Amino acid sequence: FAMFNYIKRNPTYHLTVVGAGDKERALNYIKENNVPLDNISFIGEVPYSELPHIIAEHSIGYAAGTSIIECAQQGIPVIMALQYNANKPFKRDICGGLFYKTTKGNLGEDMCIFSEDTIKTTIDEAITEIEEDYTLAANRCYEYVKNEYSNDKNFEEYLVRINASTQADTCRISVPVSNAIRRTLFFKSNRI
Repeated sequence: FAMFNYIKRNPTYHLTVVGAGDKERALNYIKENNVPLDNISFIGEVPYSELPHIIAEHSIGYAAGTSIIECAQQGIPVIMALQYNANKPFKRDICGGLFYKTTKGNLGEDMCIFSEDTIKTTIDEAITEIEEDYTLAANRCYEYVKNEYSNDKNFEEYLVRINASTQADTCRISVPVSNAIRRTLFFKSNRI
């Protein structure tokens, strides 16, 4: 819910939530924490062919998984959303930082963490960095995905990991979610 908290503190930003995540849970959080709903739009799932047009209308991407690639390909800076335990959200408004600063090929698989103490970047810090030099942040995210991310290489690595793994005992673990919304969050701002 870090992005909702950011919107509350920064009312000049507008958040568009895209995807089929748990909207009811998000709306409950927004209501309980007095986040202005005027600055948030939920548009639900969209056809994949329309996604590039929707992304291009926004200033900043906040995403996990392949949505990171989709945002970076449209030339906007991308902040990586963290995975967290749905029953124990983070106490601080933290994120994975800007996409181009992550390990090569990372789509958030090493961001499924169980202790927020290991993450130092806050949403505010990531957005401040973008605001300081928007073009640089956008270009670096774009160049990173263009030059460093390889589907073939990364999917091969994922297959190696999957083949080497064993099935988890789901009775013993909590399933991580991406900030209660399992798709992509985008910003629209008058500040940038």
